[in-house]
Amino acid sequence: QQSQDIFKRLAVANPTNTEAQRNVSVNYSRIAEVHLTQNELPEALAGYQQALAIDEKLVAQDPQNQTLQEDLAYDRSKVEEIKGRLKK
Repeated sequence: QQSQDIFKRLAVANPTNTEAQRNVSVNYSRIAEVHLTQNELPEALAGYQQALAIDEKLVAQDPQNQTLQEDLAYDRSKVEEIKGRLKK
């Protein structure tokens, strides 16, 4: 959680810095992955959704960036996976 707070502060201080914004997204995904491995599906979903919201903004700003496209695809797939598991 401390690292996420640091990443958030850096992202707020540098709103046009893609790397700072991506770091927040990646960290949300990592935290969500921990929740997923512990079968804490609502928490995992929330984390991936937060990452996805950032990914969507970053891809809109730089649609040719392959790394950002991959982040978007990954987080989107995890959101759909978890939604599917929650429906069961």
